[in-house]
Amino acid sequence: FPEIDADFGRAFSDSFRLGAGVTLGAEAQLTDAWKCLVSGSYWRYPWGDAGDDWRWFIGQSYALDRNWVLRLEIDRRKRDNWTLLNLQHYF
Repeated sequence: FPEIDADFGRAFSDSFRLGAGVTLGAEAQLTDAWKCLVSGSYWRYPWGDAGDDWRWFIGQSYALDRNWVLRLEIDRRKRDNWTLLNLQHYF
């Protein structure tokens, strides 16, 4: 997917960055209860805080019951990384 991105804040040397990029990914239903999403993105920012950025994402969800889902997300970026494990209840 092509994307346009605009970010504003003190984290950027010119207080903003503006650019475009692309995201590629795939989602798979591994079993009736288990889904997986893998994606990668690349952005180029020619305006403001010029440079490039990339992201790798892996997300999985497992339905424990009709209303309960266990999710694991791993997000890796050039400037920031995080991992999230959560239990969600739908009502």
